[in-house]
Amino acid sequence: MEADWAILRGHPDFATKWRGTIDPEECEAAQDVPGGLVALWDKGIGKALAVVEQPESGDIAVVAAGGIEVGAIFTGERWAIRGQRTVHFLAPDMVTARKVWRL
Repeated sequence: MEADWAILRGHPDFATKWRGTIDPEECEAAQDVPGGLVALWDKGIGKALAVVEQPESGDIAVVAAGGIEVGAIFTGERWAIRGQRTVHFLAPDMVTARKVWRL
């Protein structure tokens, strides 16, 4: 979802290498790198996006929620996180932003 959002905003697709990965075990294996999901995104994003401390509406991030790292888009008030069947909206105090990129 976050890579699609970046593309819509005129940025390169940082998830090209992992598109089409839908098997849960394959998804877990892709993330199972030193540094976790942040390292994976860093590899795909490189220097294409600025890293920021405070998120603004439209920014993307890796956040920790419920003991797992997930990708998220900041709406300006909440983090939008894609679930299996729906999009969840979590208040900033419900997650820990691991790394935020400005779109």
